[in-house]
Amino acid sequence: MTLLIYSWLIIIFISLISICFQFSINFFLRRYIELVHCFAITFAYLMFVGLSTILLPRYISALLLTSPIFVAYIGKLKFSVADFSSGDSLKTKMREYLPAFLTWFLIVAIAASLTSIQILDKSQLPDGPYVYKKWSVPVENQWAAGDMPTDNSLPYFTGEFLVRGVNLEEVHPIMPGQEIINRTFGVSFIYLAFRQLGGFTTNEIKIPTFNYMATDWPDATVLYSTNSYKVFNAVSLVTNGFLVFVLVYVLSRIRTKNKSMVPPAILIGVFPFFVHQTFYTWTKSFCLAFTVLAIHFFLKSRYLTSGLYLALSYQVHPMALIFIVALILFDLVNSRRLRSSLILPPVTSIGIWLLWTRTTNLNPDLIQQNLFSNQSLVDHFFARINSLGLFLNPGILSLYPFNLRNFINAWNISGMILALLFGLWLVISQKNLMQRSVYENSFFQISLVSLVCSIFVFSKPVPVQFFGGQLLIIFVLIFVLSRVRTRFDFMAFLMISVIPLCFWVYGLSTL
Repeated sequence: MTLLIYSWLIIIFISLISICFQFSINFFLRRYIELVHCFAITFAYLMFVGLSTILLPRYISALLLTSPIFVAYIGKLKFSVADFSSGDSLKTKMREYLPAFLTWFLIVAIAASLTSIQILDKSQLPDGPYVYKKWSVPVENQWAAGDMPTDNSLPYFTGEFLVRGVNLEEVHPIMPGQEIINRTFGVSFIYLAFRQLGGFTTNEIKIPTFNYMATDWPDATVLYSTNSYKVFNAVSLVTNGFLVFVLVYVLSRIRTKNKSMVPPAILIGVFPFFVHQTFYTWTKSFCLAFTVLAIHFFLKSRYLTSGLYLALSYQVHPMALIFIVALILFDLVNSRRLRSSLILPPVTSIGIWLLWTRTTNLNPDLIQQNLFSNQSLVDHFFARINSLGLFLNPGILSLYPFNLRNFINAWNISGMILALLFGLWLVISQKNLMQRSVYENSFFQISLVSLVCSIFVFSKPVPVQFFGGQLLIIFVLIFVLSRVRTRFDFMAFLMISVIPLCFWVYGLSTL
């Protein structure tokens, strides 16, 4: 319950800051800016505030955290302030976002409730996914998510390393095989922005070593605290959950205006793949949220806006490189030119990160880990074929003999199968379903290019629905949900999603 309260309070706080940014821009610049852009500004601002907690005294960074509210107050802004472009009130325009807020609160509530389930201590956790074996919340979440890797706690330990001034050159890697600079710090900074409100200690601490697979490694778990991790967990649920907010926003822009957005918003909020990726606190869904916005505004011919979203996406997770390359390739093939407004923001973002990493004297090896492998060309080829197979069927169609936990774990990551199942239902019940708009065709093509790029990157079979294939799942889901017409369709899709979630809850409570 505490985690849910933290999470909802963070959503409310972020929303308040975003509205204050919107009001301030509207008031001072006499220019209307959509609320979704103000959320992006807020997240970027929170990253800056988190960085300030490392460089400035706590009271100054705490002041920075709330300063947008004071700026808005000084401007004496009210909900009735007119939109200077159309005359519509901001209050009226914000009502359009209510379904997006509904699904954001919903998915965070589901994920927080799953996290709060008490799971019996599991003994003899295997090496590989479980670097740390002590039964703690991040390890529980690994097990609950289906033996996922330790990436869920990596942003937390990164934030603790940064705020405590750990010497990155002396104490590395942060985890076995994971240099701290392998991933960007966006979510870690947002965590630090809220961490300071809890008054947690920032004193330096000696990092001991532990033995893992016959090698001594720095033991980051000495920095673990139940209370501070709860703040990180809440921040992660909120940031990952922002993806569904974005999806409802995009869907509302391509769906007929007179149709209610509440039913598709609910279906997005309970979609098992999104729930799983929100619950499991790595930063990929948050990265994907900005990528989807980048694609949306690219298809609306707002190329600079698209480039800025790509730049922000990279600062959340370097997986954004796949989407940056895919979108630039798509644009190059279609327009036969390179748009500087699209390319410069992400290139600048990547360049700033690479320049900083040079100062650490550490060598990032994330690409080398995945792309390069000493194997034959035939094995390279079939590694990619296997990755495509894992994308289409990550185990749900090959469960024998039946095992409840294996079924739950496979179903949670079978996003493509479930989205296609929704589509098949509508193909049977509707005519002319496959007619697509230019927007949908382009989104589909960009998603396919992203999938090909993600498959190319990995020299070992991996479930690419975690590493770039998400876009194709999102396309199919948006395509289908924009065509849901009857209450029966809605109820059928709802049951298909909710029943497996109930199995997941049952499994966590009993297995």
